[in-house]
Amino acid sequence: MWGLSRGMCESPHRPHGRSDNPVHSATPWNGTYSATKAGLHLLTDALSMECSYLNKDIKVILVVPGAVKSNIASNAAGYDLSPDSLFRQFTQIIHKRIAASQGANATTAEEFSQQVVSQVLKRNPPEYMTLGGYATAFAIAQWLPRFFVRWGMRKIWDRPNQS
Repeated sequence: MWGLSRGMCESPHRPHGRSDNPVHSATPWNGTYSATKAGLHLLTDALSMECSYLNKDIKVILVVPGAVKSNIASNAAGYDLSPDSLFRQFTQIIHKRIAASQGANATTAEEFSQQVVSQVLKRNPPEYMTLGGYATAFAIAQWLPRFFVRWGMRKIWDRPNQS
């Protein structure tokens, strides 16, 4: 990772006298996908520390999006779990969860991009941004006890009856 960090901070394409701001994005609440995004949180922290040795004006920015409209739900429409999957009984809930981020409260990709760019181009951009639909709820949820969040998610996503 250090090589990646150094490469991003020392990019020959970075204009002289200007600090670039690498931007990472993470999406909470999606299991394995979220685990990969959690790695971005750690990478962002490490990159921020490493780049600060090179140029204190470089800010590494983490973007944690809320609901942003995309093709994810339509691309997942034909998705099905294998017949022997332990999670097959949850297929309907999985599709419901995928589609949830595409609802009326979702931010359009264009609006989201404009919000990110306007923040990144500020003289002193934030190192952490939560933007998009439900962003405030996600920001609050990260500070709540995990048992409470899990309880709330079960209430929202209607667990199937188990025999």
